[in-house]
Amino acid sequence: MPFVDRKGIGRGIAPTVASLGEKIVVISHREKFLKTKFMELILTRTTRRRGYTEGVLTDENGKHLADTLEPQWRALDKGEKKVAGKTAIPEGTYDVVVTMSPRFGTYLPLLVGVRGFEGIRMHAGNNAEYDSRGCILLGERNGPGMIINSRVTVRRVTEMMMREKKIRITIKLKEQ
Repeated sequence: MPFVDRKGIGRGIAPTVASLGEKIVVISHREKFLKTKFMELILTRTTRRRGYTEGVLTDENGKHLADTLEPQWRALDKGEKKVAGKTAIPEGTYDVVVTMSPRFGTYLPLLVGVRGFEGIRMHAGNNAEYDSRGCILLGERNGPGMIINSRVTVRRVTEMMMREKKIRITIKLKEQ
């Protein structure tokens, strides 16, 4: 389930506990309201510049969800060195869960299994250099390397994700 609170179950909802042999399974009442298929997100990186990477976040049907801003893209697969907090994560497909962010004090999407990176979230910010620290900023493009309306966009996208049972994101470069 992509929405996990500090105790590992949905936000304040009384769980049902089922014992399957020695394995205990916690089933949230919320699960019956979740969709059965997973949500597929696509982040297409459209612009790579020194200091920032711009992109577009869409759903599996191509519906625009947000513009994105990340740190500088580096060819890590070709031996280019990672710069901590200033390198966009590698292209690939990752699971996403919505968890409480200790840094931001709210529920935010967290990308899981990003090799060589930890704590990669989608969150609010306006400038990759000062706000990203390796994460994906969501908002509306407002000129080169800048996004606006970030908090509203993050809230909308996060709430949409919290209704899903499973979320996956594919990050790719724009086809040239």
